Amino acid sequence: MVRKKQSPAQKYHHGDLKRAIMDAALEMTEESGLDSLSLREIARRIGVTTAAPYHHFKDRQSLLMELAIEGYSRLLLALRAAREAAAGPQGELEAAAFAYLHFGRKHRALYSVMFSGQLATHPRMGELSAVADPCLDLVRQSISEGSGMEARASAEAAFCAWSLLHGILMLDNGVLQESHAEQDRLGIQGVKGMVQGFTGMPTQRNSRMGRR
Repeated sequence: MVRKKQSPAQKYHHGDLKRAIMDAALEMTEESGLDSLSLREIARRIGVTTAAPYHHFKDRQSLLMELAIEGYSRLLLALRAAREAAAGPQGELEAAAFAYLHFGRKHRALYSVMFSGQLATHPRMGELSAVADPCLDLVRQSISEGSGMEARASAEAAFCAWSLLHGILMLDNGVLQESHAEQDRLGIQGVKGMVQGFTGMPTQRNSRMGRR
């Protein structure tokens, strides 16, 4: 007799409920989008009472925040590893761009939660920023060390570089015809071009970047 393979969320056992809830949330997001997510449906999927998820999460937003914090923490580790493995300052930005695109594709459901506008007013936004901001700052550091830009210009270039890579990931849903390898090449070239465009350019005094 062949047993049906279980998904990670279906392997719930006593003592691992929180992880099972988070895994089920990611599965549901992957299958039908973030709007389909509900604690009631998660409970049904993993075979627990509808009240069980509330022992770990106050509400749906609390679950999303926990996932977002985990996502940025994992992205930060990926960016740090890429930076450490890069061949000198000039290679750090390319390595970071590649790592970012790879992370977004490998963890699509988690990535969509990380950038959900539904979390903007959550009480734990400060905690989320504490792990999200260092991700952008690593990119800024790579740009600054590789180009010699001053802090304000490197912050603005990092913001634009991040936006470009995010745009590629958002369009990689059937809109883009390019392969992932080609997207990587274009993304890296685009980021390099942005940095070159910012090099030596005076920054506007009324810019909001770098004022955090």
